[in-house]
Amino acid sequence: MVLVSVQYRLTKESEKWGGVDAITWPAQGEDCLDAVQYVYENASKLGIDRSRMACWGGSAGGHLCAYTALAGSERSEKTTLRAAVSYYPPTNILELYSDIDPKVGIDRHVLQADSFESLLLGSAKTGIGLGEIIEHLNTTTAPWPHLLQLAESVDPEMYISNKSPNMLIAHGTMDHTVPFKQGERLAAALAHFKRTRVFLTAEGCDLAAEPRSCWQKTIIDTSAWLYDELKKPAALHRV
Repeated sequence: MVLVSVQYRLTKESEKWGGVDAITWPAQGEDCLDAVQYVYENASKLGIDRSRMACWGGSAGGHLCAYTALAGSERSEKTTLRAAVSYYPPTNILELYSDIDPKVGIDRHVLQADSFESLLLGSAKTGIGLGEIIEHLNTTTAPWPHLLQLAESVDPEMYISNKSPNMLIAHGTMDHTVPFKQGERLAAALAHFKRTRVFLTAEGCDLAAEPRSCWQKTIIDTSAWLYDELKKPAALHRV
């Protein structure tokens, strides 16, 4: 097995990358798709079987893994993955705030202009936060239709098709960073399109749960699932 760690542009690194536009979505998604294509094109040198590639990520990485797997399968053979593992992923940023369970809460702000979600949508340049975009969902004058379209393009479920790879999604029921319902949303969307998916519930676990034993069984089950997916013959990996 060969592991590849993918680095992508962060929303708070605008100076490093030449300005806000360079770190506004879809920059992060493009970085991940480019990484998959690089690995595909250099598979022989890296000792990788290009027909058995998968991604695994958590939180923001879980979102990008899901996006890469789903959007990549639509783009080309060079960005197509065999399987994807997405842990506690944000999957629908327009619904993220409404998905917060009042019994669990959240440990960060979401709607303000300096939230991670808002920065992803270019708020460092526009000054417009996610909350304002949600307030203007039905506004037809600029800049709201563009911002709404941009926000929707972040969501992995927008790219589900009959080419989508098999996926495993895991989420903790006590997640204070990404609401549990966000993981459920992606699993439901995959089911709606009749795509093979597994949804693992980590009861009582938070995203940054300590001790790590909270996630131990989930990680073991995930590893077994991924091993089985990657060892399937190529013609059977989406049944």
